[in-house]
Amino acid sequence: MAIGRKLGAAWVASLALAGGLGVFLAGGAGAVSAQPEMEMDPDQMMAIMVEWAKPVKQHEYLKKLVGTWDCETKFWMGGDEPIVGKGVSESELVLGGRFVTQHFTMPEFMNMPFEGMGAIGYDKARGKFVNVWMDNFGTGVFFMEGKWDDASRTMTWEGMMTYPAGPGQTAEVPVRHVVKHLSPDRILMEFWEPNPMTGEMMKNGEITYTRRH
Repeated sequence: MAIGRKLGAAWVASLALAGGLGVFLAGGAGAVSAQPEMEMDPDQMMAIMVEWAKPVKQHEYLKKLVGTWDCETKFWMGGDEPIVGKGVSESELVLGGRFVTQHFTMPEFMNMPFEGMGAIGYDKARGKFVNVWMDNFGTGVFFMEGKWDDASRTMTWEGMMTYPAGPGQTAEVPVRHVVKHLSPDRILMEFWEPNPMTGEMMKNGEITYTRRH
């Protein structure tokens, strides 16, 4: 059916936009090639699209993060005593509850204001929680994947972080964030990275989140 073919092509185009817009912008209009038409009943295609986009039970976790949170930070930067600070985190559900966004600010951290933002979701295709983050302490985007443990009420995130390692040099190291839900209104987030001397994972920071009412 012609309608089915057009709908199938539109579905392919929407996926291409979601994952490959940067390729289009980099390559110019001349880089776009015709998409093959898909022979599929329009009702069947629509049912597939609806099921693909439907949130699942894992998305309920995102509601735990919504709200305005007062934050107390501690980071160990080489000395025995941590660098302490205070910040505010504001999180809200977006896109029909499929993601939660976070905007985090601190008036001062390492002698300058800190601001970061990110989004958390559950990727049904990967079967994992996903987390993307960016802030004013760099120009890159940090991506992590997470697993939720219901017994301990803990989300464990893992990813690779790129750091400056000298003039014109970078180093990529494994990073783990452990998010412990102490109560509905209190969360402890721990930051773990390799010890530069031994390579063993060590805690180098934590943030305590307390929800405002």
